[in-house]
Amino acid sequence: MLPETVSPADGSADKPLAEVLVGEAVLVKPGQAVPTDGVVLGGHSAVDESMLTGESMPVQKAHGASVFAGTTNQSGVLTVRVMRLPSESAAAQRGSCGRKQRRERLC
Repeated sequence: MLPETVSPADGSADKPLAEVLVGEAVLVKPGQAVPTDGVVLGGHSAVDESMLTGESMPVQKAHGASVFAGTTNQSGVLTVRVMRLPSESAAAQRGSCGRKQRRERLC
């Protein structure tokens, strides 16, 4: 589940996820879902990626690490540069692949 709003890293007011642009920096606070696929610019945290990978152990993230939409930030605040819009994210592609496979089996 993606958040409805995001916190821009520049300190401006929260805005709807639909208004986020590629290249923009956003904050991901503890307990929040990562809103988009991106790269960590600052901070460090453990991120639960089990919804993508099935791995139950959180993955440590710091500067330069990739993060993925729909995964959950667990401990620290991350500053993330948006690399893909939510509709283009790894989670969205995985979901559309699953829907396509189900349709093909039903036909």
